[in-house]
Amino acid sequence: MKLIAIEEHFLTKEVKDEWQKNAGKDDLTHKLHFGEIENRLEDIEGSRLQLMDETGIDVQVLSLTSPSLHNLGSESINQQHNS
Repeated sequence: MKLIAIEEHFLTKEVKDEWQKNAGKDDLTHKLHFGEIENRLEDIEGSRLQLMDETGIDVQVLSLTSPSLHNLGSESINQQHNS
């Protein structure tokens, strides 16, 4: 039997940079991911694979961490365009 971890999260440098570039003064979500949390979110190979081996996890289902692409201003997936 395989052990599958669901709801695992990751973060790319590109998304983090866009969060910081588009953050308004009242939007603090880009500051949620720093320190050890940031390191773990950005490492989808090295220590993540080691921890999976140590805990017996065979597969992880990865999702982009919150707030994902929802707060990127005019580039946001929440932005509606009128045609």
